[in-house]
Amino acid sequence: MRPSERAQFVRPASRADVEASAFEVRGESPQLGFVELREGDEVPPERGDLELVEEETEHSLLEPVKYYIYHARLRRTGPALLAKKDLEFLDRIEVKTKHYLERIDAAIESELSRYSDSRFAGPLRYALEGGKRIRPLVLLLAAEAVGRSDDEKVLDAAVAVELLHAESIIHDDIIDQEASRRGRAAFHVRYGYSTSLLTADFVFAMILAIAARYPDRRVATTISNAAMNMCEGEYAELTIDPEVYKLDWEEYLEVISKKTAALFETAVRLGGLVGGASPEKLEALTEYGRFLGIAYQVHDDILDWGSEDKMTAALKRRGDERMLLAKLQSMTDSYAKKAKDRLSLLDESEATSFLRELTDFSVKRDF
Repeated sequence: MRPSERAQFVRPASRADVEASAFEVRGESPQLGFVELREGDEVPPERGDLELVEEETEHSLLEPVKYYIYHARLRRTGPALLAKKDLEFLDRIEVKTKHYLERIDAAIESELSRYSDSRFAGPLRYALEGGKRIRPLVLLLAAEAVGRSDDEKVLDAAVAVELLHAESIIHDDIIDQEASRRGRAAFHVRYGYSTSLLTADFVFAMILAIAARYPDRRVATTISNAAMNMCEGEYAELTIDPEVYKLDWEEYLEVISKKTAALFETAVRLGGLVGGASPEKLEALTEYGRFLGIAYQVHDDILDWGSEDKMTAALKRRGDERMLLAKLQSMTDSYAKKAKDRLSLLDESEATSFLRELTDFSVKRDF
């Protein structure tokens, strides 16, 4: 169980406005209420479980931004607890990924050091802190699966993928008006809208600089295609009005294939490209990444069921929620199986075995 990160932005004129606006977000659905407070305003403790946060912000020259977060928990419609064997599996995955994640973080740190004198140095570090790093991880494993270890070229590609993910998060949180991510203020809350847009532009310039290091033009083309597909998917979701629109399954798959699966597909394909995969193995890896990304996002939507996400809200207009959740779970299992089937076209190795385990992890995780 976890709180959603959907938020409402309010700039109240008085404490009465604070109290009235913040507690519109009560009920069984998980919410985060975001409200700016004036000096002297207090959060009424009897109203609920609140966290008062005060943050220094580079876009506010007068005083820190103060806000509080109202935490409510989702009553899970699906399985409430993971089985003991699943928890043991997740623990095992965590141990196996540790060494890879350390190398990815070191590569990110090395790339950031190139820009230590930039005005964007601080914002860049904030944007790249935390996260599961699953996209660069599958890139490393894809390269390893076709016989290339995580040398500099492989790690550079992994950093480019994580940068593209970070850039998309900055934009997504502005569009969706998210107040919090990964347990802290969203980027635009911390730095303001202007700095957020400029930082996202700067990150994309960093990605272009990395792509320019590769003589194989397919690297840049693959990254470019991912960025365009992600924008197409985000724009498609932006046009959905869940109050009046009943989303069909084909549209749902199209949006998540572009918005989320495209970057998974790109990560795995880049690993194959940099690793020197044959055309047949490169295609198998590309399809693996696409199917993994779809399974990952559908599982995310199951975890977030009950939030105010536009996609799931539009799906709910189709009818009975239990039937919808059953359909989503069936899709998750189906695409996870399709992903693992594509790995059978590769030579068996520790890397391909680990990719199968990561596929299972993606649909068993509880976060």
